[in-house]
Amino acid sequence: MIKIRTDKNTNCHLCDNQGIILYKDLTDSQGLIDGSWDMYQCKECSLLWLNPRTIPEDIPKLYPRTYYTHAKDHRSKLGLIYDALLSSVVKTHGGYGRDAAIRSRIGWFLGLIPIVKTAALRSTLFVTGPPRGTHLDVGCGSGLWLKKTKKLGWNTLGIDHDKEAIAIARKFGLHVLYGNMENSAIESNSIEIVTARHVLEHVLEPRTFLKECLRVLKPGGRAIIITPNIESYGAQTFSRHWRGFEPPRHLYLFSVKSLALCAKSAGFNIETCTTLTISAFRMAMRSYQIKNQKRNVSWSIKIRSLIFMMQEAILNAFEKRRGEEVLLIATKPDAQVNEVLTS
Repeated sequence: MIKIRTDKNTNCHLCDNQGIILYKDLTDSQGLIDGSWDMYQCKECSLLWLNPRTIPEDIPKLYPRTYYTHAKDHRSKLGLIYDALLSSVVKTHGGYGRDAAIRSRIGWFLGLIPIVKTAALRSTLFVTGPPRGTHLDVGCGSGLWLKKTKKLGWNTLGIDHDKEAIAIARKFGLHVLYGNMENSAIESNSIEIVTARHVLEHVLEPRTFLKECLRVLKPGGRAIIITPNIESYGAQTFSRHWRGFEPPRHLYLFSVKSLALCAKSAGFNIETCTTLTISAFRMAMRSYQIKNQKRNVSWSIKIRSLIFMMQEAILNAFEKRRGEEVLLIATKPDAQVNEVLTS
């Protein structure tokens, strides 16, 4: 197992309050990193964080080759059909116009179903039309999301720290930078939309990350953040075995309240902050695997995960904070002027 160096991290990143221990002695469910961690929570804003925290120099060790999250896109025929249907919904309900093609008509009708419309919009990270500039995807990996928004007419730009994933993205003709937002040389006020799907929980300084997103956005530009929700039905049901915790890689975890607070403190105006249930089935399957310490997904787990997904959808219809993911859409104030980033 890989050994990493850590430092003490007992105070809230947002409030600087002393945290309380929520779970003790969490371990890496992937079995890759040696050690154990405690999960702390702020009583004021509900932010969660790991203690001890990996030092910056050892962060790359958390993602060895055996932990490869940017695989090549191998879709089955059924998966390709599913993607095509979602694409037709996005084009007709996502602000990209509608034509007379049969697929467009099918997309319009499918988009009348709320869960289908949400799944379709999430498939392009809620980047709605019409195309009007550059879409920057942070942690873009092999460019799955950028390929979709490029087809919709956006200029696209990605940034990632995985060199192999970047090489794959560039083979598709995508413009992808190596590095991270905190040390990027992206021009200020140059980006229309910044997206970051399951990235914020991995960064050492979430507020600094969001400030950098704010810097590169044009006035009125949008940041779209998707991250695990600590108040989800899954977090409540699976407790310390919830897939969303993923120590030691998930350094900070958010609720609707704490994510909105973090974005506001970075200078954003909040357009919407809600939760999504789209990933409930997958999160439940992985959580059952962690809880039962099993590698294979049995039919029993699949059935229980399907039941879990339906339960969460019903619960979230009444309590909008129970979905597995928090979705934040925030805008840069029109009057925003560039400021030197402070830690």
